[in-house]
Amino acid sequence: MFKRVLVVGGAGYVGSAITKIHLEIGCKVMVFDNLSSGNRERLPLQNENLIFYEGSIADIESISSAVEQFRPEVVFHMAALHYIPHCINDPELVIETNITGTLNVIAAIDKLPLKPKLIFTSSAAVYGAVTAAPQSITAISQPCDIYGYSKMIGEHLVSTRYEDYVIARLFNVFGDKDPIPHLIPSIVRQLGKEVIELGNPDSERDFIYVKDAARAFAALAKQGKCQNVYNIGSGVCFSVKQATDIIKEMSGSSAEFVFQATERRKVDPKILCADITDIMSDTDWRPTITFEQGLRTVLDNSDDSSIREVSSISSQTYRKPLCLQDYIAVVSDFDDTIVDNRNTIAGGLHEISRMRALREVEKANGINLLSHITPAMSVAAIVNAPVHVSEGAFWWLLSEVGVIEKNKPFNPEHPLIQQLTKAKSRHYKKLLTTQAREVPGAQSFFHFLYNNGYAGKLAIASSGRREDITAFLSGHGFKDLFHDLNIVSREDVNKLKPHPESYLKAVKLMGIVESDMHKVIAFEDDPIGIMAAKKAGLTVCAVTTRFTREQFLSQPVSPDFIASDFTQYARLFGLRIAEPIQPSVINSRQESKMVVR
Repeated sequence: MFKRVLVVGGAGYVGSAITKIHLEIGCKVMVFDNLSSGNRERLPLQNENLIFYEGSIADIESISSAVEQFRPEVVFHMAALHYIPHCINDPELVIETNITGTLNVIAAIDKLPLKPKLIFTSSAAVYGAVTAAPQSITAISQPCDIYGYSKMIGEHLVSTRYEDYVIARLFNVFGDKDPIPHLIPSIVRQLGKEVIELGNPDSERDFIYVKDAARAFAALAKQGKCQNVYNIGSGVCFSVKQATDIIKEMSGSSAEFVFQATERRKVDPKILCADITDIMSDTDWRPTITFEQGLRTVLDNSDDSSIREVSSISSQTYRKPLCLQDYIAVVSDFDDTIVDNRNTIAGGLHEISRMRALREVEKANGINLLSHITPAMSVAAIVNAPVHVSEGAFWWLLSEVGVIEKNKPFNPEHPLIQQLTKAKSRHYKKLLTTQAREVPGAQSFFHFLYNNGYAGKLAIASSGRREDITAFLSGHGFKDLFHDLNIVSREDVNKLKPHPESYLKAVKLMGIVESDMHKVIAFEDDPIGIMAAKKAGLTVCAVTTRFTREQFLSQPVSPDFIASDFTQYARLFGLRIAEPIQPSVINSRQESKMVVR
């Protein structure tokens, strides 16, 4: 029996279930995941036998390093771009992930002196246009979409470049808390509507419950015959119409299901039903949870925020994500009263004088910051450059260029936002901090992020109370938009003080330590941002004031006081202080700014 298990894509929906199974039997498990659709919260991170390695299979050095360090005995390759609308809209990413990524996994494990057993996750999509059902592994592959073709190529790569492998063709997995807008969670989330629009009612699918699927993978690792192909399904199929009828009856919903031709995919296999004879013959695995039993579990947990309303997302309307796997939006200062983003320290970059001060900081220290972007510069620059834009900077930019106007909705049609939408950057993890309480256009901006795939994850750092943060999110419709929601609240941070590493722990809770950012600008009262930057080996530029806008305009600020105050702060975090800029050098408002590296 193997003891060291690598689950590539182990923070995903099925991958995390496989991870838990092997932890329960005492295996040492490494999860390798880039968290594009995976979620740390699915994993029992407190388990001492679990190792989490964040990386992408598209990066050969990353997967090779993980494999070399861990030296697994069995590898489950679960990582893939598989949601069909995403695949249709981003074929380049399908090739990069499903084909190049698979090549990289094979190359990485093939370097080991003791070759691990590879369980490659393929899909029923390779059968495609095959109409004879149930589909047997002997059927000729006839994929009808790019996802099916990518999996067929993946099977070919595995079978021609590696020896100790098993191929598992997975059918339609379902279960509670599925974050991807597949048929079942999509329907369940919309049950409160009067009308639910769907596509082809006659399409037939084999639905297998997620825990049954995970057990099947575990059985193949243990008992699957080398170089064999197996189907993983229930062996029973239901049409979409049958599935909706069962859901409606079990839920008691009064919703009317309307099947629209516009909701149908251009290419959609008529029937996909698994012949599971081979897997039941070679292993002791059997499906144990019926479709109805699985649905009951889904319905009982349907209020969970991980199941989002996705009726607007279809192959016709889905907009290509910019960097779904990389982008993190961080919202702070929910407890501040923000009217025009100028009366708080965090909104400092709204002041033109502070923008001039930053330029003086640059000149004095020989650095170049992107965080003081002028209105003439493009929003796309923020997205394409590996930069942490601190607090009010992003809102300042959007308001200055007219994307956000006071008391008016966010305008996604603005030319600069269109540039942002067209940008193609998947090389950096973005860390965008901003404020959200009363900033004009904040709500529509967050919806824009979600609809374009920018913010699959939302990390919140706030000095407010957890219940206030949750109430704010729910009240503004933010909470259900993000499937990966991490909150570090006043209570969390207070428990950790006064130790300097407390903020490092807070940052780890949000999962934002690892980054490829080059420059970070942060206010001196942003210790989480400072510590995250320091831990990532970044340059930190801190603007120091502790005054409201009114105090700032009416009272001269003592450079000695600020310098002394900041010296203590910098010492706490082990940062080196550069020479402060003298207030007279900057402007008549007696601002004092200094740079920390």
